[in-house]
Parts: sequence; C-alpha cells; structure tokens
Amino acid sequence: MFSALDKPGWDLEHLGLAYLQAALELSGHSVTIMNIAPQCLTINEIVKNILDLNPKFCGFSPTCLTIKDTLKITRDLKQANSTLHICLGGHQASHSTVSLLKKEDSIDSIIRGYGEESIIQLIDALEHNGSLTNVNGLSYTDKNGLLIHNKSVPIKDRFFHDLIPKPSPEAITYKSYGICSTRGCEYSCSFCSTPKFNTIQGIKGLQMREADNVVNQIESLCKMTGLENTCAISFLDDNFVTEKPKSKKRLYEIAKKIKERNMNIIGWFMCRANTFTNNDENLLRLIYEAGFREILLGIESGDENSLRILNKSISMDRNIQAIDLLSKYNFILHLTMIVFQPFSTLNEIRNSANFIHKFMKKKNIVFLTSYCSHFLAFPGTSLHKRIIQENLSTSSDIQYLDPYAYKFKDPKVHRLALHMIELEQYFVPFTYIITDIRNFIGCLNETDHFIEKHLINSLQKKIVEIDDFSYDYFIHALTVAQKTSLTLEKRYTQLFIKNLKKKIEEITLSYSKLKTNVINKNKFLPPILNTRLKLNSQCYGI
Repeated sequence: MFSALDKPGWDLEHLGLAYLQAALELSGHSVTIMNIAPQCLTINEIVKNILDLNPKFCGFSPTCLTIKDTLKITRDLKQANSTLHICLGGHQASHSTVSLLKKEDSIDSIIRGYGEESIIQLIDALEHNGSLTNVNGLSYTDKNGLLIHNKSVPIKDRFFHDLIPKPSPEAITYKSYGICSTRGCEYSCSFCSTPKFNTIQGIKGLQMREADNVVNQIESLCKMTGLENTCAISFLDDNFVTEKPKSKKRLYEIAKKIKERNMNIIGWFMCRANTFTNNDENLLRLIYEAGFREILLGIESGDENSLRILNKSISMDRNIQAIDLLSKYNFILHLTMIVFQPFSTLNEIRNSANFIHKFMKKKNIVFLTSYCSHFLAFPGTSLHKRIIQENLSTSSDIQYLDPYAYKFKDPKVHRLALHMIELEQYFVPFTYIITDIRNFIGCLNETDHFIEKHLINSLQKKIVEIDDFSYDYFIHALTVAQKTSLTLEKRYTQLFIKNLKKKIEEITLSYSKLKTNVINKNKFLPPILNTRLKLNSQCYGI
C-alpha cells in the first residue's frame, strides 16, 4: 500500500503514487492508496487503518512539510510490525537519502527519482525473498549496516507515456482530475528541487507526451463524471507549456482536439511568465475556447535582485507583460510569490509587497501566497545548499526535517519574517476566499446575462478593501522593523487580527449570498454554463 500525507485542504491528486499503483497493477500486484489528508485523521488513526489492511509493504511520499508526521507513522508501524517493509520516495526522500537511512531505523529503503520501474523490481524481490542489489535506483542499509546505493537508470518511456493512473476517489467525487503530461524542466530556479531530481535518472530538458495521448486521457476522465462529457482538469506539470515552438505546437493540438471532440472542460495549468508573447494571439484564443480558464504563473518576486537570487532568468518587466497579456484574454491568473527568502533585504520585501498590492486590484488575479509567504528550504535546491554554506541554518533539522530551520541574513528581516509567520494563519483564509470568489465570478462572466452584477461588484470591492487593510498593516510592520529593533505593539497587532477576521467573515457571507442567488436563478442560464457552474462549485467547495 501507499500513503499520501499532504497538508489538510490540499485537494490535488498525488499522481506520483497513482503512477506507482498503475505500474504495479499492470504487473499483477494488488495495491491500495490511502489519501490521508482529506480524511483529517490523527497519527494513531492512520497507523491503525494501515495495520488493519495487513500490508507486506508500505510506501510513503513525504514532502518537507509532512516528513515529521510521516516518520512518526513509520516508527509506530515498525513497532507494531517489525517485518513490514517501509519505503520512501519522491523529492524529499531522494534528496535526503543518506540522512534518512542513517538516522531513521524505521525506513528500510528509499527509491531515488521516478519509481515506476524500481517499485516493480523491489516488490518482486521482496515477494521472492530475493536480493535487493538488482533494484535500480534503490538505497538501503544492508545486514552489516552499510549504506548501499544501487545504480539509477533512465526510466523506460512506457512507464510515463503508456501508464494511465486511476483517478482517486476524491477526484471522482469532485469531478476534478490531475494529469501529468510532461517530465523534466529546462530551467534551474534556486528554490526548486526539480532540476536536481531530474538528474538522478539523467532526464534532460522537457519530456512531453503526445497530444493524442493526453487528449485520450482527458476524454476518458470526462466520461466518468456523468456531466455532459464535462470535467475539471488540473495539469500538474511544472511547465505544461514552454516558450519553445514544439511545446506551443503541442498545446495547440491538445486544445484543437478537445474542441473537435466536443469536450467541455475547465482547465488549469502552470507555466512561466516568458511562455507567451503578443504573437500567440491565436493560440491564447484557442486554449480559452477549449476550456482552459486558469493559469498559474510563478512570479515569485516584485524585485529584480530577488529574481536574480531565485535564478528565475526573467525580468520584472517580462512578468508584468505576461500578466497584462493573459489578462487581455480573460484568464484567471494564479500568481505565486516568495516575499521572504534568506537573503532578502527590507527594500526587496517592500517591492514585492507593492507588487502584490498593485495587482490585487485586477479582477482576474489571485495570489496563492500572501504577504507572509516565505521560502521553504527544500533539500536538493541550490538555496538550501547556500543556507548551509553560509551558516544560516539554525538546526541540523534543516537537512531533512524542518524547511524553516534557517535565519535571515539581515536581522531586521529576520524579526519581520518571524512576526509575519505568526500571522500567516489569519491571512490564509483570505487567500482561499479570494480564489473561490474570483474563480466563481470568472465562470459567471461567460454569459452576457445580467447576473447579480451589484453583488459581483460589491465582492470585488471588498477584496480590494481587505487587501488595502492588510497591505497597510504590512508596510507599517516593515517600517517599524526598518527603524528600530523593537517589534509592533501587541495591542496594535491584536486589533488588526480582530478586524481582519471580521472582514473575512463579512465577505464570506456576501459570497454565500451571491452563490444562493445564482443557483436560484440558474434556469435563465445557458445549459452549458449551468453545467460549468455546477462543476465549478464542486471543484472549489462552493
């Protein structure tokens, strides 16, 4: 069995485990995937549920945010069943292999890199009491306590192109499916672990599935919904499309075939800000007509120097051009930011805050991170390596247990960052509600009918007002950090939290009223839009 232990509220499928399941089932093995996050179970409940299945093998794919809980689970499992083989995989384990195997007795093995081929070899070896020496890409401790690292080999194409993972039960319930259509990356952002992960098996550049292969999968997923050949598709590729002509041609073919087959999708994908230019007008119109409505852009910073530190290879002007271009074609844009990173200056942080504040006023913009967003020190990233080299780590846990175990080079930035981290729990609900509101309104904008325009305008106004309120507090906190070593008055912060929570409650009630009115009047909407609204409400918990 495999377990996906993600943060509660993270509703995208864990496709890495799904690919392993597909590979093993193709080889005749029985597999159970336990998607833990949606169930909000305790550690004890998770352990009990796993043991009730009486598995012989248990695999986990932890992230830097879930590694501590994962290790608690593996320790309890080992204590209850010492013969159970426990294996880790994914980016976190692949980049922390030596530390994990040396320090964690509950871990029997780690598969480095993509594991579809290795997992079959490992299960076959375990079932037949065979040697682990022939399992490609496997690391483990032998009977003499020595660390063994088997060679990694390039993964066969069929494990990516021909294996079609089963959708999770949660995906089927919400009619929202994840697809991975590429592997690899052509860039080397300093905060991302993907470049080093790809080198494990010698993946160079971007590997892309053919358009027909991708569209066939979308079509099969649409048929599962029972909603007029309709579904929501999240392309979980790091870069679904790049600026390269071959990549854009593939996107054109995918969109064209979706239209030709009369599929009604709501599509979401990620790309870089340098992907599209003014010469892509026909392509942008086509993908919008095919159902792609939302695009995630990794902007990361509103400051040129920070972009250089993050090794984005994109300028501020190019980021702004991308936002303006995609806004012109009515895409909902999900923007990510890293406001705080270990080498930030207060001026760079101010520039990023100004950037967020400026673009929050655009009605199609959603920031997936807030003024509190800070760098997660992923093992395998060049920034993680630099933190250790410059003695900025605050604990040996930085190696694999705690992505926040570092300090900021500027002590004033460090104080401000700690203060904003404490407030993150209050900013997150605002981020979630904005995402829901602007996605929902984007869906309504597809009709020319006059649908609750006064409520829509009121909601957009409230979003701007709350962001103004949050921005003012942040700039005040930054100014205090810049002028003195003292922190903000506790009473001032408490008043801000109280008012922010009140404003979020008010906008949530207004949003609920809009949804109710639209649902009551949906008989006036075109049938296709009705379907889209129904699907969109399921996808975003409306």
